[in-house]
Amino acid sequence: MTMHQVDATSRATALPVPDAPALPLADLVAAVASYQARERQAATEHLAIGDASVQRVRAAVPQILEDFRRKLIAVNDDPDLSPVGRARQRATLQEEQKAALAALAPHLRDATVRAQTFGVVDPPTEADRRELTEIIRQRGELAPRFLLPVLAERLKAASTTGVGVGTFRALLPFLKSWFETDAALQGNADLWNLIACVEGVTPEGERTGGLTVDRNSLYAEARLREVSEVQYLLNEVVTRPDSMSYAAWGVTPPPEPPINRAAVQAASMGPLEGALLAQGATI
Repeated sequence: MTMHQVDATSRATALPVPDAPALPLADLVAAVASYQARERQAATEHLAIGDASVQRVRAAVPQILEDFRRKLIAVNDDPDLSPVGRARQRATLQEEQKAALAALAPHLRDATVRAQTFGVVDPPTEADRRELTEIIRQRGELAPRFLLPVLAERLKAASTTGVGVGTFRALLPFLKSWFETDAALQGNADLWNLIACVEGVTPEGERTGGLTVDRNSLYAEARLREVSEVQYLLNEVVTRPDSMSYAAWGVTPPPEPPINRAAVQAASMGPLEGALLAQGATI
């Protein structure tokens, strides 16, 4: 009796194999976007509470600037001050203002430290680790065209429910290693799409963070950005107390010192005429 020889590598004689389920890329992208929207909303709500140290600096700076402005006006309007005395008092006030503003810097450092404590995403749970172990085991038993749709469904479920997100954060290095070195998965387009979904790389090339971020890390990022902006505005008004730096704090800039008309007139004359004018002589 002649036996039928089956060559698994030949399409003509190979036994039919059911098609593997298609990778639901559009559904994955939508699920990851939904996860991100929920986490960003939670981070925004947390951010709206405000940081006490940042709020203290925001409230203190305008008060310090306004107090300095009022004192400068008083110095400028004091008829008993000579030009030299007025300049000396203005310089003293400026140094006092710088010291008062610089004393606010530690509050921003405190806000930075607090925000940084939120900068790390939640570690994988014990359930996440068990699922990771199971996925790695299945990698050795399933062909890529069956494995990847299974991973896609798990990724979609994790993104939709928020349960198991830690699994895919921990799985990400394995996915990248399989894409780079695995004989069966190297350069696989579907695997690359899975990696892009986990990392939040959109088809347009935008990077959103995907599942590698959560409400805590998003909050930390936004809070640190806020602290950095306040620190910049504080440094500007300390080092360059001009109209623009004051305007950033909503304060009218301080008045310029009154013009010493006698000094201006003397500067326009010759040495002898200027000396006589300074002595009160009539020229």
